[in-house]
Amino acid sequence: MTGIFAALDAVFVALSSFSAGVAGRSRPVVQVLLISATASLSLVVPIAFAVPGKASGPALLWGFVAGLVGGLGLILSYRGLAMGPVGAVSAATQCASTIMVTLAGAVVQHGISALRLAALALSLAAIVLICREPRQGTRRVSARRMGAGPVYGALAGLAFGFFIITIGLAPKDAGLWTVAAARLGVLAPVVVVVALVGLRQRGSVPADASNSSRRISFAAAAMAGVTDGAANILLTLALATGDLVLVALMGALAPAITALLGRLLLGERLTAAQLAGLSAAVVGGGAAVL
Repeated sequence: MTGIFAALDAVFVALSSFSAGVAGRSRPVVQVLLISATASLSLVVPIAFAVPGKASGPALLWGFVAGLVGGLGLILSYRGLAMGPVGAVSAATQCASTIMVTLAGAVVQHGISALRLAALALSLAAIVLICREPRQGTRRVSARRMGAGPVYGALAGLAFGFFIITIGLAPKDAGLWTVAAARLGVLAPVVVVVALVGLRQRGSVPADASNSSRRISFAAAAMAGVTDGAANILLTLALATGDLVLVALMGALAPAITALLGRLLLGERLTAAQLAGLSAAVVGGGAAVL
């Protein structure tokens, strides 16, 4: 069941990323962050009350710390994406997170099999290929610009990796209270950023945006939060077995699923490199389960 929960987690992470991207096209990032974080908290807390679980001090503390770092990761990720290049930043984020969680899992599980090492190599290759941006003409990205965005992306990936590992350290009898505390922790740095930056973006949605565009962007931001909260719940279920390596390798499927959503829902064209990356992701995910 771990593989199933981890794969579903990747699906919902991809849905969240896709929805946030749609919302960000016509709404400031700080608003997307606030709406999505609030929507996620609104989903997880009622479910935490509904399912069995002990809201102990350690469970809430581990969750809040994980969420606090994860929220900082979100901010770093958006900052990196704003600096670009988007493909390199996304690849740096996912690669850093995958490697960090895989290494932690290898330590906890006292090693990693050769098959899973091959799955890791395939997953990392898939991430790079899928996130690779097609060259436009003969233009090249300057070394300075290439260096700044991916650094933020890698730091965000480490923060997301910390989030996954820390959620896994929470008491097993906590139910979903660790996730509920984590969502509150995510909201804390987001509120600070909104307070510091939001006032300078008082124009909110662009003045030329239609009412329909505003409603769509709000719904997309809320959907990003709901799917992210659902992903956290599935992550908790996947981590119940303690198989961090499998969770990390299956999580690397998220960029592939996001690319497919872009193709199916937005009509975005997939390059030959991205198609090769999708194939590598599928093979890597299959090898991880074996």
